[in-house]
Amino acid sequence: MRYIFKYTMLLMLLFVSTTAFSATPDSEEPDPTIPVKQADGSWTFKMPSAKRLLAVEYYPSVLTIATNNSEWGQVKLVNAADSNDPVSNANVTDNGDGTYTVATGTEVYVKAVASKGYYIKNWSNEANITNNLETTQTITINDDMTITANFAAYPILTIASNDETMGTVAINGKKLPAGVTLIGTGTYSVRPGTELTVSASATQDNHFVNWTNANSEAYTTGIVTPEGNFPATSQITFTLNDEMTVQANFDANGIFVEVPAGEFVSYYGSRTLILNEEETDAKVYTVSSVTDSEVVLSEIDGVIPAQTPMLVYNGGIAKKDVLLNYSQLTGSSVLTAPEFKGTLVAKSMPASSAVDYYVLNGTAFVYVKKAGTIAANKCWLEVVENEPQNARQIVFGGDVTGISITNHEPLTINYLYDLNGRKVSKATKGVYIQNGKKIIIK
Repeated sequence: MRYIFKYTMLLMLLFVSTTAFSATPDSEEPDPTIPVKQADGSWTFKMPSAKRLLAVEYYPSVLTIATNNSEWGQVKLVNAADSNDPVSNANVTDNGDGTYTVATGTEVYVKAVASKGYYIKNWSNEANITNNLETTQTITINDDMTITANFAAYPILTIASNDETMGTVAINGKKLPAGVTLIGTGTYSVRPGTELTVSASATQDNHFVNWTNANSEAYTTGIVTPEGNFPATSQITFTLNDEMTVQANFDANGIFVEVPAGEFVSYYGSRTLILNEEETDAKVYTVSSVTDSEVVLSEIDGVIPAQTPMLVYNGGIAKKDVLLNYSQLTGSSVLTAPEFKGTLVAKSMPASSAVDYYVLNGTAFVYVKKAGTIAANKCWLEVVENEPQNARQIVFGGDVTGISITNHEPLTINYLYDLNGRKVSKATKGVYIQNGKKIIIK
């Protein structure tokens, strides 16, 4: 008990030290503001006599509230955490311009109200606020204090496609979620903490590849992409709290090689390829060997490794674009004759001299007499020989299947096709196509 009384007196001393006194002493009595320790160890506090007048004046705390930008948001005192009504506390006096006098120990509610497109990012204060994103703060005032609500604009989300002709992107379909506003082409203002799903959709003959950010770095989380070699769609889900760029990258399913009916076209590319499975009349070959009079072909059935010289054949009855799909698979190397070359870029071709050059004319490889230019992604033959040939016949796997090529005459392949484009082994009465020509059997 003795200690309780002792600390009570010390607290009283602390209290009076925060007040201002004015008095006119009328005697030699001890100063009543000073506790006196007695012989028994207790403390006493002498009150002034009736003739001694003591006046006490109390000084309240000063609270100042402000914003970092008044156009971005406002800050005010309210009656409760869930109230919008101005403060009506008897212990709080509004002195204007965000300045209040507040009785010591009073609990106040400071509320931040952001303008459209802005949010409360944090509080700079002298009250040790830790829950910075809370729009209303409950604070007990014990001293002079300044509290500032710092607002910031909603972060910007940018979504894009690497090629709009290959694929498009959209947020949550066509309807934007709450807190998301379109402010420009592919640019959105987004309330922090909003969960978003951005979808990618490839156009025909193209496919989705991956998602990347503004630094071309690939995203690896929050992504759902259908399995398969050429997915057409994908989506990425994330919660946005800061500025972000999301790009959907698309690529073509493959390349189209235009080939006349009953002819070959050479091709040389930088990507791994595979003949589209729907190409029933087309085949892909490479040159396996070169003789004095022939170019021997072998079929590539499956994956075609990058930079493989090849010939694409159209066995149909009309010119067509043969589709070679890009492949993510790894194919076995293709054995190609060393004389068979290809280029990725346009290339100057000299006139034949010590080395004889032959280029494809659709049905045979013909001798190059004068210098010229061979187009990008094309193939040719380089042959060292004593007696140059006007042309080299094309044969399949060593078997001459109806070849009759001499001095640039067309390649003859004795396949018959009905008018639906189906190869027939035995013809009956009717109309057929052979080597691009109509044949009538009566």
